[in-house]
Amino acid sequence: MQSKVRKLVTFLTTAFIGVSAYSLYQIFLFDNPRYAVSDESDPERNEQSTPRSFVLPATPAIAIEQEQRAKELRAGLSSEKCISKLRDMGYQIDDMDASFNATYIRAVIEYQKANNLKVTGVPDVETRKRMGC
Repeated sequence: MQSKVRKLVTFLTTAFIGVSAYSLYQIFLFDNPRYAVSDESDPERNEQSTPRSFVLPATPAIAIEQEQRAKELRAGLSSEKCISKLRDMGYQIDDMDASFNATYIRAVIEYQKANNLKVTGVPDVETRKRMGC
């Protein structure tokens, strides 16, 4: 029994050393590391930032929200305009990030209900048109 355990430990140790050596080779010795490409398209990142390919979102919901926010910014849309419009209409919204702000989502839902729009809690195209944002 001890010889089987010893063989298993030896195998696992050898496999760990092999994987570690290969990883170090990829990181330090490989001429063109295809996975460590800098993300120059994002002005908020700098060369000391972790490459985007290494960063994983905490949950799929956050990833979807980040993609939605990037899409809105590319289209010239901003949640800040909608927040401002809703506040002007008397809705109470906390001073927090709009994507994770329950009072903002509640205000959008209330606005959608009051204006006979599809209730999604997200300021979609029709909601934005009606609000003027």
